[in-house]
Amino acid sequence: MCIQLMNPNRFDWRNPTRPTAQQLASAINGYYSYCGTYELRQNDALITHHVELALVPNEVGTSVQRQVTFADDRLNLIAEGSHDGQRLTFTLTWERVN
Repeated sequence: MCIQLMNPNRFDWRNPTRPTAQQLASAINGYYSYCGTYELRQNDALITHHVELALVPNEVGTSVQRQVTFADDRLNLIAEGSHDGQRLTFTLTWERVN
């Protein structure tokens, strides 16, 4: 599996072959990706992603677990985390397009 999430409003680099440090930081802050294998445990409604490639080097070799729900042509992946001491829940919804 491979996910790539990107802010569609990222700024273009003035010089595509020599971006400034600020342009590089802006590009990274507007992009996230990782790839690897996965295991689906349908009975437990869980999926585990085993990260083999990632934008963030520290994530390589780790695993992340998500809850999974199916509804019609939709797959929902539910992740929980925290930021500044606040508990957060994120839901990614994938819809099959025919």
